[in-house]
Amino acid sequence: MKTNMTKFEQHIVSSLTHNATLFLKESIKHILSCDGSWRHDLTLDDFILAVSNLQIAMELSLKAYLVRNHGIMTVVHPSQKKKVTCEADVQKLYDARNLNVQDFEALKNMLASKGVSDLTKADLAVISEFQTMRNKLLHMTCDVMEKDLKDASDRMLAYSIHIVMYLLYDRFKKQTPDEFFIDTLGWDFYDELRHCAHYSDLIEE
Repeated sequence: MKTNMTKFEQHIVSSLTHNATLFLKESIKHILSCDGSWRHDLTLDDFILAVSNLQIAMELSLKAYLVRNHGIMTVVHPSQKKKVTCEADVQKLYDARNLNVQDFEALKNMLASKGVSDLTKADLAVISEFQTMRNKLLHMTCDVMEKDLKDASDRMLAYSIHIVMYLLYDRFKKQTPDEFFIDTLGWDFYDELRHCAHYSDLIEE
């Protein structure tokens, strides 16, 4: 893993983290009820919006994780990687808004490579599960079954904390989980989240 980031990589990671956090918070808003209390089963509308926003947050956080820990070249699309010899070339493409990155499937598969992350096979299976769920909702407009809504909030919050927030975590800052959550989500949002019945259990797992 990298021991530090260049200024360009810091800029990329900061932007990706900011955008991922926006979508993550939007997803959690649909997991919680309007008064912030916990609910195990979601409405159909909340389920669709929570899954969609959560998966966008996942894709952005994955890119941030790879750039932060393994460098900007890890996310550059193979078609452009052949043409660049250094980070300055990548930055020129980025500044010209011509930088292409690898698709989510390719980036996700990197997580399974030795030394890339600490995620388990079970974690990777969950990522694939949510990816499939989101694709069905957005591309195939499949009907959501009653079983999909049952305990959906538990599964999505666990996914948010154990995988998405794991990928967003900045090891260079050396923060505790709570400090990281406050720094990333903001105090007001964190305060609402930590009062959920299952939050403490998920943090300790």
